[in-house]
Amino acid sequence: MIRELLRKEILDLKRDRRLLLGSILLPLVMLPLVGGVLLASIVHPPVVEIVNQNPLNQPYVKYVGRYISSSGARVVYNDPNVTPDVTLMFPNSFYRNISEINSTAYLRIYVSVSSGSSALSVVENALLNLSENVTLTRIASLAREAHVDVSPQAIFNPLGILLGYRSPNNHPVSQQQDQLFQFTKVLSLVLFPSALPAVFFIVEGITGERERKTLESLLSTPMRPSSFILTKVATGSLLGVLSSLSEVIGILVFSVALNLYAHTSLNFALPFLGIVVLVYIETVLLTASLSVLVLMLLGGSTRNAQLITTLVFTFILLASFSSLFLNFTALSFPGSLLLIVPYVQLSAALVDFAAGLYVGAGIYVVGTLLISLFLIWFSVRLLDPEKLLFR
Repeated sequence: MIRELLRKEILDLKRDRRLLLGSILLPLVMLPLVGGVLLASIVHPPVVEIVNQNPLNQPYVKYVGRYISSSGARVVYNDPNVTPDVTLMFPNSFYRNISEINSTAYLRIYVSVSSGSSALSVVENALLNLSENVTLTRIASLAREAHVDVSPQAIFNPLGILLGYRSPNNHPVSQQQDQLFQFTKVLSLVLFPSALPAVFFIVEGITGERERKTLESLLSTPMRPSSFILTKVATGSLLGVLSSLSEVIGILVFSVALNLYAHTSLNFALPFLGIVVLVYIETVLLTASLSVLVLMLLGGSTRNAQLITTLVFTFILLASFSSLFLNFTALSFPGSLLLIVPYVQLSAALVDFAAGLYVGAGIYVVGTLLISLFLIWFSVRLLDPEKLLFR
């Protein structure tokens, strides 16, 4: 009987082409859309206007302008027709003050309130570079006056930094793995919301059957009522498998675009793509089990369906933003209580896997799977056809 019911569910899924396309296209396009935002920041660089009030400042103006241009920003000079993100003004007294060894040269910066933080950061980096060069020149001048043979660079920068990367379990890792770790945080932001079409399918599959008055006839057949629930969950999980494959394609498209336009190489090994598929499928399975449980407790009305969607969406947002802002390995009580939420566990599994914490990732994945299976079992035990129909 389950086989016939499952065949009916798959046939209904094939007929609902909008849902099927949404489940496939949403994971496919969400991550490339994030890549499009990154691309927009490259294609449309910030505009910096440099205003020079003294021709004697020109060598410094050109130096700063070249540095800003090399950082990807667009530089214009004394152009009132442009609306810049940042305006950098070299005052009339700048050349005199910068040339004297015992004086400070001041610049004025105006930042547009609508500009991004990257524009100001580029200008500040350029001025820091100019300040370093002026300082080295002054140190060399003092050394000559004192007839001392010293290295201006060693005096100005007595500390050298050798940058390396380590995983949370203190193992050396490459810079590429650090980039993968940062990418995973962005991936978590779009991975969980893209599972929402599968949620709608499961919830609508029960409430829709109820509204069409076919649920009563289905439950009056010789089949066990639990078979109805299990087939809904199984079909939703199948939809999750299709969506997860689209998610993998979206990741690959994002990687190619990042390499092509941002010149940043980000390679994905098969195990990482495998954990993405596994986490996505478990997200759908967990959502299915949670949705069914709430329907069993509250009934199958359309109002309850809306409540389920809101509840699941809240959990999904919690998981997405927790991976973006939290360091799961450093959480202490009471912050660690967030890991009680299964969606956050899946988010932690993805981040831990990218960081090389494979055992921790496995524990989170297995734990969430057991929770999902328990919720399904508990829902079957709670199944009351009359409550589902009339409440």
